[in-house]
Amino acid sequence: MPRRLGGGTLLGLPLPLGVPFPNNIPMAYDDRDYYREPRRLEFTGAVGRGTMTLMIVISAGYFMGAVLSNTLTYHDAGWLSQARHGEGMAAWFYRLFVLTSGNLAPWAATFEPQPWKLLTSWLVSHSLVDLVFTLIGAFIVGRAMEQLLGWRWLLLSAVGLSACSAALAGLADALLLGSRQSVIMGLNAALLGLFTPLIWLYPKEQKILSFPARSFIVVLLVALVSFGLVISLATPDEVVASPTQPMFAVLVSAGVCAWLQRRGVLTRLSGIPEDDRASWGRPMYRADESRADEKESFFAARPPEDEEARREAEERKQVDALLEKISREGISSLSRAERQFLDGQSRKLKK
Repeated sequence: MPRRLGGGTLLGLPLPLGVPFPNNIPMAYDDRDYYREPRRLEFTGAVGRGTMTLMIVISAGYFMGAVLSNTLTYHDAGWLSQARHGEGMAAWFYRLFVLTSGNLAPWAATFEPQPWKLLTSWLVSHSLVDLVFTLIGAFIVGRAMEQLLGWRWLLLSAVGLSACSAALAGLADALLLGSRQSVIMGLNAALLGLFTPLIWLYPKEQKILSFPARSFIVVLLVALVSFGLVISLATPDEVVASPTQPMFAVLVSAGVCAWLQRRGVLTRLSGIPEDDRASWGRPMYRADESRADEKESFFAARPPEDEEARREAEERKQVDALLEKISREGISSLSRAERQFLDGQSRKLKK
């Protein structure tokens, strides 16, 4: 009866899972190399630890706030005035989580310095509608970016973008709105900031709805930021959601991306060089040395250039065909030239 391997290699070359292995094949070849796939940008169905953490935290934060503050909307002038000057759970909740432009800008009419809210205001969405959009954004953007950054860097990036954009928005809103106030809460702005790196990471040839992906993302971000700005400025309410926080989150993220690109780091984040899109999203055979590099950093190593990538793709097809032949007929069925080809591929991987 043939044995079945759970992965591994033959002649130093990777075997797919479950390939039947005849008993009469000699096992004198090294079995250390294996089939590897570099970390890359992809929208998969899996929800990672970081994305799930964000979704749970912002959901729990909003509903906990609804119970403690007895409101579903925090950009309400009546509730805000009562919580600021009152006592009880609503006042306690306001002092911990509800960040307004009056808490940051000394020139605001209602200046009340409470800078610690920069680190807590992202935990609670300012309305139920904002919570729904935040959950959708976390599900879409969080999964893709967690594939690249890992769950720790995803959480740190979200909190950092939220705090930086909230600080800038608090200062700008006080000048823009005059006597009115803005409420700066939730994670939506940070998610727009996390979406911004896709302008650099998407391949130039990639399409979204028949449009170039990078241009599509730029237009989408501009539309979302402009929509929030116009809605907040057009409403006559005394208290509004921050009109500038999404804009600052996108600008901060874009600035960081431009800096990383100048250092040559941002391209490696996607695992694909800027001028090589032939192997975008495709698995590759990787040498053992690359594994040590990837343990030290979440940045994936670069794959080969265009011509080399095409040549290696052809060689992989030949290797796969020969491995299938071995699984069906045994190693004795290989010709001398085929054995030499497999030995050459094995030596190449071990260099």
